[in-house]
Amino acid sequence: MDHVSSSGEVAVKIYNCDSWYYHDIKHLPEPTRQLFEEYSGIPSEQVLDHIQHMRSRAFAIYPYPCIGQLRFLNLSLSNHPLYPEVISRLRHQHLTGELQSLSIDGQYSGISYQHQIPQTFLDLGCCLAQDLRKLVYDGASPHNLYGLDVERKFIELSYELFRDADTLKSQFVIDDMLRTDAEEVDLQVPQNAKHNESVSPPNVVPLASLEGRVSIIAANSFLHLYDYSDQLKLAKRIERLLSPE
Repeated sequence: MDHVSSSGEVAVKIYNCDSWYYHDIKHLPEPTRQLFEEYSGIPSEQVLDHIQHMRSRAFAIYPYPCIGQLRFLNLSLSNHPLYPEVISRLRHQHLTGELQSLSIDGQYSGISYQHQIPQTFLDLGCCLAQDLRKLVYDGASPHNLYGLDVERKFIELSYELFRDADTLKSQFVIDDMLRTDAEEVDLQVPQNAKHNESVSPPNVVPLASLEGRVSIIAANSFLHLYDYSDQLKLAKRIERLLSPE
């Protein structure tokens, strides 16, 4: 498999991609079927054909084995032992404090309170962002979910895959994690790009806006794309994104 360079470009070699392209979906996990039927609203009899069609388009963007082998259908994040804790933290966070109230006799008294705010999640190398949709389906606050990928086309296609262009409130970062602060990144769609007008452009935010704000970062489908020296750089970059709390 090719590695992503520090410039964010992928060097394409000549190889037989058919060796990792599964033509048929032999098994669709029940949670995945449920996600497409109940979250995306796709009729049961149309789910497999829809996935096959979208997967072919994704593979044409770049032939990653995880796409060719349909591994993105496993919803791997939801199978992690800590997933219940992740969901709990993304639903709300309890903050405790004390308010001062004035009683009728003119005396102040303290009243304890609890306030709930969601924590923030970032999926590095989100590709089709299937894990973000699963989080939303399972009750995570969509406004606090972010996905990052260097390839805009994957993110745009994900809206068609899950049919949520008008409903998903999560945000995306289209950037290279190894890009230096001095380098600028263009967040706009190139004027000469062929854009499917039926799909809303992704809600894109700059990477810098997440500095020190992210509570949970998933990188299970990301770091293996880079060599060891770049992985060390990425680890430091990831640390800068994490919230100090």
